[in-house]
Amino acid sequence: MIIQRKENNGYGLRPNFKSQSFGANIETNKYGFRKSSIPYKKGKSNWLLLGDSVLMGVGVNKDSTFAGRMSSEYINWNIINSGVIGFSSEDYITQLNYVLKFLNIQKVSLFFCLNDIYVRNSKIAINVPGKNLRKIFGASISFLRKNSVLYLMIKNKVFDRSKSYFTFDNNLYLENEILLKRLANNLVEIQSILNKKKIPFEIYLLPYEFQLRDNDISIDNPQRKLTDLIEGYSITTKDLFEYMSNKSDGNNKKLFLYGDPMHLSNKGHNIVFNFIKSKN
Repeated sequence: MIIQRKENNGYGLRPNFKSQSFGANIETNKYGFRKSSIPYKKGKSNWLLLGDSVLMGVGVNKDSTFAGRMSSEYINWNIINSGVIGFSSEDYITQLNYVLKFLNIQKVSLFFCLNDIYVRNSKIAINVPGKNLRKIFGASISFLRKNSVLYLMIKNKVFDRSKSYFTFDNNLYLENEILLKRLANNLVEIQSILNKKKIPFEIYLLPYEFQLRDNDISIDNPQRKLTDLIEGYSITTKDLFEYMSNKSDGNNKKLFLYGDPMHLSNKGHNIVFNFIKSKN
C-alpha cells in the first residue's frame, strides 16, 4: 500500500488504488480513503474518521471494520475512513487540513492508539519491538504471516509481542514528558482547528490487547495520563478500555488479529462499532 505525504496534492493512501494488507483487500477512492460497499454521495453530511492502521482495518474485510459498519448504520452520513498505516498525531493534523480543503466536514472522530505518541523523525520507531528483524527479513516475514499458520502459532508461543509492544509504549508515557506533551499539543491543535469551524470533535481511546488481559489497576495508565493533560481543553474523550474488557467474555485475544498487539479482528471491530453506536 503506497502512502503519500504530499500536503498539497494528497496526504494518506494512494487514490484509486487496490492492494492487500495483512491478507485483506484494500481499495481506496479518488481521495485516498479506504472504501466500503457504501459509496460516497454528495448531499450527505460528512463524518471524518482520523486514525492509523487500526482505523484503516488491516486484515479485515472493508464492511467488517467499524468504519464499514458505521457506513451501513448511519445512512445519512458519508463515513470517511482516512486511516493510514504508520500515521500518528502529527500526521492527523496534516490529514485534517488536507481534507478540509475539499470537503465540508460536519463531525470528526479520532481513534487513538497508544503508538500515536511516536514522532516520525525521531529514533523511536527504530527501537520498537521486532523492527530490526523486519528490516532484514521483511519480505520473508510478510510472506509467512500471510501463508503460514504454523509460523504464527510458533511466533505467538515464543514471543509475547503484545506485552513487548505495550511495555515499550507505556514507558514512553511514563518517562518521556516531552513526547507526551507534544502529543497532547497535537490533539489540542486539532481541537483548535475544528473549533474555528464549529465542527464537533471527539477522541476514542483504544486499548492494546495486553491491557485487556491484565487486571493491574494501573494498566490503563497511558490513557489516563493523556486525558489528564488535555482535560482543560474541553476535548471529548471516550475510553473503550472497560467496555472492551467487559465484552471480551474472558478471551480478549479474540478481539484482535491472531498474535497481534493492537489490530482488531472482525469481533473486535464489531465491539468498537457497538460502543460508537451506544455513544451517538
